[in-house]
Amino acid sequence: MSGKPKTPQANEVTINAKAFHDLQQAEAKHRSAIENAIKGIYQSTPGGRYQSVNPAVRRTLGYASKQLLGKNVAELFHPDDLPAALEAFQRRLEHPRAPEATGAIR
Repeated sequence: MSGKPKTPQANEVTINAKAFHDLQQAEAKHRSAIENAIKGIYQSTPGGRYQSVNPAVRRTLGYASKQLLGKNVAELFHPDDLPAALEAFQRRLEHPRAPEATGAIR
């Protein structure tokens, strides 16, 4: 070996470009599905703070994104629903592949 870096072959560059394009397509499709979903979808930190919310969450809760981002999810639960919601959230942290937790907004 000469110690020189290996120059990618044309077919390797083509494969990488196609993989990158396919990834961009998949991300756009995923983003569109979330943005156009009827149900509210959000991401939160392990501490329970909103990181991102889709339009359905904003419509349901009546807040703009900037009002929700960083707010603790638990602040918006009805007090009667909070224990079950916190339990479901904890279960989700311990078992990320468990079925999603669902709840109603009062």
